[in-house]
Amino acid sequence: MQPEHERFKLDAAAIPPLRFPQQRVIVYNFNIPIALSQDLPTLQRVQQQIEQDLPANAAGTIQPAYFQITAVYTLIHQTTQEIRVWTGSYSPRARDVAQVTAFRPFDATTFVNYCSLNSAPERVRNKLSAVVNGRQSVWSLDRLISIVITVQASVALNHPIFIRQPSLAHLAHQRRRNVVRIYFD
Repeated sequence: MQPEHERFKLDAAAIPPLRFPQQRVIVYNFNIPIALSQDLPTLQRVQQQIEQDLPANAAGTIQPAYFQITAVYTLIHQTTQEIRVWTGSYSPRARDVAQVTAFRPFDATTFVNYCSLNSAPERVRNKLSAVVNGRQSVWSLDRLISIVITVQASVALNHPIFIRQPSLAHLAHQRRRNVVRIYFD
């Protein structure tokens, strides 16, 4: 069995905002193994999932989908050779966010091309190396494991996503954070 961060999967959550009990922030994290990061059918599958679950014009949409690209990667300690798997922020102390791209509105007409361009392994390595190697640290970028496309949208409890994704509907009525995992491979 492959480690979770090396599988093509979707982790989904419906998070209740503190001040708006009738809303949920839908968070999708698509984990795409680095070997599939340039595979157009894989990126099209992600696009289809977003279009199906979070259409901008659906009843109950409060804020349409935005997305960003990040990565899962390993860091190596220069002295001890210890290796750590890391996602997102490289330096918690310095709050350096190791994002590959900033959040931007989801646009189905440009999504696949944008993701293909910005998730090219060499481009991702360069982007993360600029963050990791730009600080004096005993840690350095070792290898890329996967690309993560994070999607967020704010929806009301009557949004159609809760019909299409019954497991999310169950989460939407809980006050704690839980995740639904969907495997594509």
